[in-house]
Amino acid sequence: MPWIQELARLIGRTPASVCMRMENFASLEKRVQGERGGLGNTGNACARFFFEWIEKKEELRAVAEFVRSEFKGSDTLQLDLFDSHRLELPRAFGRYELLDELGRGAFGVVFSCVDPNGDARALKILHSQHRSNREVIHRFVREIRAIKSVLHPHVIRVYEDNLDDESGFPAFAMELASASLKDYLSGVAATGKAFPLLDSKEAADILESVCLAVIALHSQVAPIIHRDINPNNILRLPDGRWVIADFSLAKFLPLDGWQTSFQTGSGTGGWGVVGWGAPEQFVDFKAATEFMDVFALGNLLGLLFTSTGFQLRRDELGLSEGLQRVFERATRLTPADRYSSVEDFLREFKSAVAGLLPLEG
Repeated sequence: MPWIQELARLIGRTPASVCMRMENFASLEKRVQGERGGLGNTGNACARFFFEWIEKKEELRAVAEFVRSEFKGSDTLQLDLFDSHRLELPRAFGRYELLDELGRGAFGVVFSCVDPNGDARALKILHSQHRSNREVIHRFVREIRAIKSVLHPHVIRVYEDNLDDESGFPAFAMELASASLKDYLSGVAATGKAFPLLDSKEAADILESVCLAVIALHSQVAPIIHRDINPNNILRLPDGRWVIADFSLAKFLPLDGWQTSFQTGSGTGGWGVVGWGAPEQFVDFKAATEFMDVFALGNLLGLLFTSTGFQLRRDELGLSEGLQRVFERATRLTPADRYSSVEDFLREFKSAVAGLLPLEG
C-alpha cells in the first residue's frame, strides 16, 4: 500500500518491517484477533502503550498530524521508533532489521527480525558478555549444529548461520514462532476456560508433534538428547505447526568407538527447568540418555490433559485411567522403569487417548 511505503520511508525502515509491526499490534486487539492473529511479539512496553492508547482515537490522530507536519519534507524522522537500544550484531546479520526482543536465556538472546527479502525470522545471538568465554561459545555452536543436523517438520528450522566466517560471535536465523506453548496455554487460561485447557484432539496433536520431533533426534547417526523439553521450548509456527526449539542443553551421544566433539562442559550452565527435567539430570548431567526426554514427555502429557491443574503431582492430575498409567510409567524415578523409547511412549499414549478423541466423519 502506498501509505505503508510512505511511512516506511519516513522512519527509515522497510515496508516489510512496518507490516510486521502492524501484525504484532493486531494480535493485541481482541476484537480482530480471530481475523488477524498477528505474530504476538510486541514486547511488554509496546503492549502497555497499545492498551493505554487504543481508545484515545482523537488524541492519536492529533499526534499523527503533529508528527506529519513537524517532519514534512524531511527524508527521515531521525528517530528509531523500533529499537530502544543499540545492539551489536555479527557482520553477517547486520543486514537484518531487528524488531522485538522475544526472550533471553543464560547464553543467548532472541529477536524477531525481517531479512533482506522481507521475510519474518527469529535471530538468536550470543550475549556480548560471553564472547570471550570459550565454553559458552562451544555450547552455542553445538546448539546451532544440533538444530541443523535434523531436518524435520516439527524441529525448528535454521535458515542461516555464521559458523563458517565468524565463529567467535555465533548467531543464527530461524523460523519465527507465533507463540510458545506456555504463552498459548496462558492465553487460553486467561479466557476463564476450565481444565483441561485444550480439547483432546488438539492436545493429542501437540504431544504427538513433539514426540515425532524427539524420535527424529534420537534416530540420528549420533543420537541427540534434548534434555530441556518444556512449554517454553515448544513453539507454534504461523502455519499451525508445533516445533521443538532451544537446543542449548542438547547432547550428542557418542557412537561405539567414536567420541563426539560436542561434550558437555563442567560448568553450571543450567540443567533445564526444575520439575520438568528428569531427576538424574540434577545428579549427573553428563550421563545423558533417551530416558531423560521420555520423562519430560510424560510431564507434557500431564500438562496437556490435566483436569485439575498441572502441579507435577502424579496422583492429582485428574487424568483418565489410561493416560494416568502412561504418565506414571513415563515419569518413574528410576530411568530403566520408564518406557524404553519415545516410540513406545507414543504408541501407548495413542492407545490410551483414542477413547477421548471425537469420531472421524
